Amino acid sequence: MAEIRIIGVQKKFGGSVIIDDLDLVIGDGEFFTIVGPSGCGKSTILNMIAGLEAATGGSILFDGVTVNNASPQERDVAMVFQNYALYPHMTVFENIAFPLRMKKAPKSVIAREVGSVAGLLDLDGLLGRKPRELSGGQRQRVALGRAIIRKPRVFLMDEPLSNLDAQLRIAMRSEIKKLHDQLRITTVYVTHDQSEALAVSDRIAVLDRGRIQQCETPRAVYERPANAFVGGFIGSPQMNFLDGSIGGRGGRVIACNGMELKTRLVTAGISGKVTVGIRPEDITVTGKKREGGFKVEAMFLEPAGSFSWVDFKWGHHVMKGRSDNDAGLEKGGTAYILFPVEKIHLFDRESGMRIG
Repeated sequence: MAEIRIIGVQKKFGGSVIIDDLDLVIGDGEFFTIVGPSGCGKSTILNMIAGLEAATGGSILFDGVTVNNASPQERDVAMVFQNYALYPHMTVFENIAFPLRMKKAPKSVIAREVGSVAGLLDLDGLLGRKPRELSGGQRQRVALGRAIIRKPRVFLMDEPLSNLDAQLRIAMRSEIKKLHDQLRITTVYVTHDQSEALAVSDRIAVLDRGRIQQCETPRAVYERPANAFVGGFIGSPQMNFLDGSIGGRGGRVIACNGMELKTRLVTAGISGKVTVGIRPEDITVTGKKREGGFKVEAMFLEPAGSFSWVDFKWGHHVMKGRSDNDAGLEKGGTAYILFPVEKIHLFDRESGMRIG
């Protein structure tokens, strides 16, 4: 296990800056996830930690020792990729055992360690099979087993579940988290799937265009996004956004979409243009008129089992909310929305940074 410290790291490809002045501390034994849209630099950071790519500037330290010039072997990291990278001509046993055979470990040690890892990953009955005879989830477990058997200081996982179907992804992310809880090996996990990041992580770093936008616990990132980008990226369905302004007596009124919302979310005296964010799950949509409800037009209903997501038109804005299945809604019909003002998020219109 190791603490990873990244200090002022920069990465350039030609004249393009991919990662710019990155500072990050990943705790010993932590499950740390880097999440962000495609092309934001997530895999580049992982490759620099692994030693597969050299940083253009700055320092990477493992337990206080600079490893910029160390090879992946010297850093003692194990990587798990989205394409599994299994040897097709080898059995499951041989794939898992490969790192120990490279170290010329005795056959008795190899048999014992492979048996232990196979038991941990529920692969006992598959050790004689080739990768082509396995499902996607089984192949991913074999790839994990090959990494685990090395007993590395650091696990690095690059989109390891992206090739699996939705149901299997959910099952496998639970398995990965349980595995980490047992082994407590420092794990750096890269994904573009924010729901995956929320489910498995001790902490999350949200990355955009090579810069960390927020780095906190999943709950903190979800409940108090640092800026509008984080608010829009984290959460599914995506947060609704409206233009608004703060004013009124003591700066406690938000003018938004032709309405005035009284709030204590902002400090008295603050005024100016803001972006108002509200998550779809915090908006109740109903077909019955309710006190305090705003009149809207129901445009589209998306059943989600025990409830439905509803696209509705409020003024000139199309937004999304949540309704009970017995809410009496019809496509194109009148509906009413309710939401607690305390659930809105305010961001400065110009900088995008959180207010309050």
